[in-house]
Order: sequence, then structure tokens, then C-alpha cells
Amino acid sequence: MIIYRIVMLLVMSKALVIQEYFTQRVDCGTMILSYDLVYANRTASSLLGCASLCLFDPDCESLNFLRFDICMLSNKTLDDSCSNRQDNVNGIYLVRFQEKNASVCLNGGIMKPTNTCLCFGGYIGDFCERIMEDCTEGVPYYPGEFGTFLIHPRLSPKPFKAVCRMAFDKRTYLQIRHYGGNETLFVQNWEAYKNGFGDISETDDWKRNFWLGNENAYYLTNSKDYHLIVQLAEYHYTSFGQYRLNYFVVKSEEDNYSMSYTTAYPYLLSIVFGNSMLSSNGANFSTFDRDNDIFPGNCAQKHGTGWWFASCSRCNPNGRLWPGGINVRLNVDDEFFWEDGLNGWSAWGTSMWLSRH
Repeated sequence: MIIYRIVMLLVMSKALVIQEYFTQRVDCGTMILSYDLVYANRTASSLLGCASLCLFDPDCESLNFLRFDICMLSNKTLDDSCSNRQDNVNGIYLVRFQEKNASVCLNGGIMKPTNTCLCFGGYIGDFCERIMEDCTEGVPYYPGEFGTFLIHPRLSPKPFKAVCRMAFDKRTYLQIRHYGGNETLFVQNWEAYKNGFGDISETDDWKRNFWLGNENAYYLTNSKDYHLIVQLAEYHYTSFGQYRLNYFVVKSEEDNYSMSYTTAYPYLLSIVFGNSMLSSNGANFSTFDRDNDIFPGNCAQKHGTGWWFASCSRCNPNGRLWPGGINVRLNVDDEFFWEDGLNGWSAWGTSMWLSRH
């Protein structure tokens, strides 16, 4: 008897693999299991699809796969003498080579009573065999969840952690900040802003302060089409406003992580504000140790954060929140500000996320 490793190829952005073992009875030649021992006739476009149906059926011990997409499942197997056989030169017979009741779910997934896999941590697929590309792709597997997951955009060489909101707007967060968090956290150099920093795995929503990373933003926005939502909030999000930037793209490090978008407009209007990112459209990213703005001085050093500064721009979303302990500006260089429409108001919390078009 020869053990064949059956490879299930699920083609999404690239081929991904899960594995299961089956045995082929080569001693029975071209014989398959007798039709009268088959309890289910299914449709499968390939041998791999037929094997998948068998794996998820707890009663399935063997299968016949025939031409014309016919998949036959049986709770019997060919006997030692192959007497319960049926000749079919165009058929393939496989015996399930697996411990009875063993789970076929991968990467920590568990089998549900419905014989489907419950996945965790960003893994998706019939067998939890691969990592989702972004938070949008994870919504069917993690409906309504808000937390930290692994994602693997098509262009990224490896997975990375992201904060996802698996709700109607399917958010992959670029930044989250709350007043009372570590205000010096966003005073970081080029490498830190490149790779990301902060409390991305924090389970307490009010303590989560982080920057996803410019390199990760590059991989995301060049793998799919996204819009960026900027949200500015009052105390504990009692009211907030949003601004939407369509077709938001971050270029590579070779291009200084410059960003661009096509159009912009207010999104939710309980707090009304204008587009203070107008001058940032097409701007390079700058940090105190990498001055890429068009200002004679160093805007990132002046404002104490990394950002897409042009001529020091009209906003500083990574600046200190509520610097005076109340929601008004102190007019100091390193504070949060958004010049258009807020009239000296300071945000209690800010967040930015990517959602697919």
C-alpha cells in the first residue's frame, strides 16, 4: 500500500496548502469500491475537493472520485482480497488514513458540531489553513469581533499583527490613540515609524495606543484599494467626527513612504471638521531624524511626531492630546491640532483605519 499526501490547494491571492493522508489500494489495480457500498454522492471539481468532503464527514472512511465531478463517499473500505470492488479505469479510490475522530482543523482551530472549523487569531479557510489578507477578509470568520489578529497582505513577505474591527466598515487600523496614554510614545525615529510601535496587543481598548508601521501600510495599500478614515473624538467617544480619503496609498521606503489620495470629504458629522490633510497629499513621511518635508526647518522635530508634513502642514494627529487636561489647544508646537473647522479644539482620542473600496 502506498501512502499519498493529498494537498488541498485553495487559490486566493496565492496557492496555500493543507495536508491530509489517504491510502491508495494499488494492489486492487484500477478497481474502486462497489457502488452499493456508497452512502453519499457529491459533486467535486477535483480529487482534492472530493478529499475535502471526506475529511469533513465523520462517517467517511473512503472515497471514489470519478470523471464528470462525481465524488462518492463510503463508510466501508475495500477488503483484503478486493472482492467488494468495481472496475473503473477512470476512477480513483482512496482510503482515509487518519485516526478516527481526529480534528482536521489546523493552526489551533477546533471542530464545531457542524463539522466545520472554528478559527482563531486571523486564520481563515475551511481548515483554518491560511492567514487573512486584511481585516475585511476575516469578517465572515470573526463577525463583530474587535481585537488583534494576524494579517498577511498579498505583497508582504510575512504576516504581521493588526487591530481589526470586524463590523460593517471592516476596519484595519493604522493608528489608535487615547488621552491618558503614553504621550511620548509617538516621539519616535524613522525606523520605529517604519516598523510600527505601541500597544497593538493591548486587550483594554482604552489603553491601546499604537502605530501600525509605514512598511505595513505600504504592503496593505498596494495589495488592495483602500480608503482612509480619520476619526477625531470627544471624551470617551461621546461624540466624534470622521473624514474619508479615497484611494489612499502609501508608497515604499524608497519614496519616503509618501502618501496620496484622490478625493476627500466629511464622513460622519457629529463633530464637523475640514480637510487638514490637503497639504499632506503627495507629501513624504518625516521624523525628527529623517527630514523629508519641504519646509526650511524640520517639521517633525518641531511638532514632536512623525507625519506626512509638507510645510509643517495643517494637522498633527500624532501630537499630544488634551495637553492642558481639557479639550482646548494650548497652541504649543507638539500638541495635537487640526486647523480646519475645529476652532482651537483638541481631541481626546484619534484613530485612523483602512477599509476596502
